[in-house]
Amino acid sequence: MAGSDETHARTVRKEMGINHADFFRILPRALNAIPYVVNGTEIVAEGEGMRLRIVLGEERERILGAVVRIPVTFVELRFEGYAAEEQAAFLEQFDRAYFKGGG
Repeated sequence: MAGSDETHARTVRKEMGINHADFFRILPRALNAIPYVVNGTEIVAEGEGMRLRIVLGEERERILGAVVRIPVTFVELRFEGYAAEEQAAFLEQFDRAYFKGGG
C-alpha cells in the first residue's frame, strides 16, 4: 500500500491506561518489525517511505475510590506518508498490541 498516491499527515491522540515502562516493553510488538529509534519519550519509526512519530506525555494516575490507582499516559501518534488505509491498519494493530489481556 505504500505506493498509494493519496497520503495524509495525521495526528492521533490517545489516553492510554499504561505507564512508560510497560509502553516501551510492548512497543516492538505494536510496531511489528518497523525499525525505530527512541529518544527519551519520543519514538520515530520509519520504513517504506513512511514515518511515524510517537510522543509520550507525562505519566499520571487516575484514582478510583480509596484503593484503585490506574496509570494514565497521553500518547500522540503523528503519521507522515501513510495512506488512509495504512493509518487505519496500523492503528488497529497498535490498539491490539496494547489491549489489556493480550488482544
